[in-house]
Amino acid sequence: MYLSAHFTPRPTGAKHPAICAVKALGILYEANNIGTRREQEKQRISAIKDAREGNQNVLPETTSTISFKYFYSGVMEALKFKDEYQIWREGWGKSESEKMFSYFDYPFLLSPTSKAHILNLDALTQMSAHYEEACVRHAVADHAQRLLPETLTGSSSEFQKGIRAGSSPYLVLELSRAHLVEEAFDQITKKHADLKKPLKVAFVDVGEEGVDQGGVTKEFFQIMIEKVFDSRFGLFKELDEGRCWWIEGALDGSSHMEMSAKDIRIRLIEYELVGILVGLALYNGVILGVRFPSVVYRKLLGWEIGLDSFIESFPALGRGLEQMLTWTDGDVYDVFMREFEISYEHLGQITTLPLIPGGELISVTNENREDYVRAYIDHYVHEHIRQEFTAFQRGFEKICGGEALK
Repeated sequence: MYLSAHFTPRPTGAKHPAICAVKALGILYEANNIGTRREQEKQRISAIKDAREGNQNVLPETTSTISFKYFYSGVMEALKFKDEYQIWREGWGKSESEKMFSYFDYPFLLSPTSKAHILNLDALTQMSAHYEEACVRHAVADHAQRLLPETLTGSSSEFQKGIRAGSSPYLVLELSRAHLVEEAFDQITKKHADLKKPLKVAFVDVGEEGVDQGGVTKEFFQIMIEKVFDSRFGLFKELDEGRCWWIEGALDGSSHMEMSAKDIRIRLIEYELVGILVGLALYNGVILGVRFPSVVYRKLLGWEIGLDSFIESFPALGRGLEQMLTWTDGDVYDVFMREFEISYEHLGQITTLPLIPGGELISVTNENREDYVRAYIDHYVHEHIRQEFTAFQRGFEKICGGEALK
């Protein structure tokens, strides 16, 4: 209420009521996050203790001390987002004393819709800059062509084509439906310098050439996503729970496939290209029918992944680990019969890997089960897919990395 009463779009001076209110809310927000983590850990320790004493066998649901939704401020909708974005952008890389105050530096105030608006603004700003630069290059190239002797330009269609492609203000993909994935990946690789330009897609099959007004681009992404996320493509697998796609780890020794150095390189390039593809869709304002488990977004943002996040993304596995932590009827090894190992299925075959050196010889007991759970989660969401996810993230951040995403 205080912020609403003293809100102004352009507050100045460290003692302005709106600035003081926002900074006070920032302190409260951080304290709430710390309090939430401590409360969750306290509840978990208490639940494990009670469970060991036979009082209960499940952990209570944990929630934020104060829901993050209560920090959203409706007055942010009154901001002129373009103006605020420019102020915020000008402050990137500057110290607190050097930059102007911006509400965007306090993302807890902003609803998901507002944050999506900011991402869109950031994409449009970058797109506009690359478009203008390409237009200048196009004008220069056109002028240079006129000055060159006709013998150097008129007889070479490849020369003309190269000039047009290099100075186009758009990222143009000319594709056939029969070889869509191969041609798209090939052209994206060759046009690496144009990825931040506005995207135009043309299907060059007979009778389909025309101007892309947005519908063709959307269709392109829909078809591409359907193909590259198909389990038969070999990069992702669909989880039984939640209809989400998870990375198909195969380079950590969990796959029976024999892969040469060339095969591995091609596989990682494909993951990077899928990351670019997802980034291009977001950058060009196209909503994809892609659902990742929440740990993917946490990994992209560099956030910690604990048992709660693991349960949210992989309910069956997570609850199994949770049950192991709270088991009270004797030693967990007598029931779960686990060693410090983890098993993965790939193409119908099961591979078991040690979580720690010599893990196949170390039984999971009541005393070390917490170490086992931590090692299991770390291997499943990090080690198992490290190379694949790194390649995917590298491709995604070529398009959507930066301050706006953070």
